[in-house]
Amino acid sequence: MGKYYPPKETKPIKRVLVSIIYHNQEIDLEKLLNKIEIKKKDSFLIIFDNIKNIFLNKRLKKKYKNINFIFGKRKTNKVPFYRNQALEYAKKKI
Repeated sequence: MGKYYPPKETKPIKRVLVSIIYHNQEIDLEKLLNKIEIKKKDSFLIIFDNIKNIFLNKRLKKKYKNINFIFGKRKTNKVPFYRNQALEYAKKKI
């Protein structure tokens, strides 16, 4: 009797890529990341939109090893530009 091999499209996803565009300092980024269950295989991309918080970056890098940062300074068309950067990052990771 033959073995059943499911197609690649039906295999479960083992890795997760999360991209966050962070531009509102009133929202606590550390609390948000604590609510998300982060596993070692997951990849995070945080895009800081005109925000420079060196202490927050150091704390996040110590706590989570799988977080990458992009620091943006664009004035116009920010969201589509950063979305495209996040998609390029995802293509490289896959």
